[in-house]
Amino acid sequence: MLTKNGDLLLLEGTDEEANLLKAIGVPRISFTHAPLTWESQTAEDLTGTNTVAPFVEGVAPIIIVRHPLDTLVSHYMHNKNQAGHETRHQFADLLEFIESPIYGIAKFCKFYSLWSSAIESGKATLVRYEDLKTDARITMMRTLGRALLPINTVALDDAIAFASFDNMKKLESGDAPSYQSSGFRVFATGDKNNPDAFHVRRGVVGGYRNYLSAEQIAKLESFIKDRLASAYGY
Repeated sequence: MLTKNGDLLLLEGTDEEANLLKAIGVPRISFTHAPLTWESQTAEDLTGTNTVAPFVEGVAPIIIVRHPLDTLVSHYMHNKNQAGHETRHQFADLLEFIESPIYGIAKFCKFYSLWSSAIESGKATLVRYEDLKTDARITMMRTLGRALLPINTVALDDAIAFASFDNMKKLESGDAPSYQSSGFRVFATGDKNNPDAFHVRRGVVGGYRNYLSAEQIAKLESFIKDRLASAYGY
């Protein structure tokens, strides 16, 4: 959501922005990757107590997910190519990244599986990247309804158009906005001559198949299927 001066209200965390949102009937919304960290944490460190419990009491959590392998490809490119990112671990290739206990697939599957019960019981709302790509309007209408938020279809359509991949790509390539609270640019773009150094990189579903062998894909897809609830569709 943008103000008239272009401030990104929903991406700010100050009381001032929260009060502005409240004045127009929008509850405070916070975005977090918690409790995920990338220094030493592994799948074994994630539990229902530290992953789910802090976010299901008195709030309406929305869990935004993407196919783990597409997410890992994106994270690998970010880790490798984006400016200002201090790479904590060096990886020989994507497969080593995927198999990393700190960054990799086991940790992603553990995080997703811990949220399964809350999603199935209706305590949390699942939003899949793939559904947003298929039909962002229907997906957002359903999500807003579950969160008991008012739906202004004109504003929703404007937001979807603004957040489209093409527009985000245009913003990143040009004079991208900055966060009001920190002054940092919204996009941490690396070398603009490297297409893999952009934050808005490819935005495709199933793109991981272009980076892995058929044997690797079969093994990793089986790993995911064995560990994730069917509601995820992965």
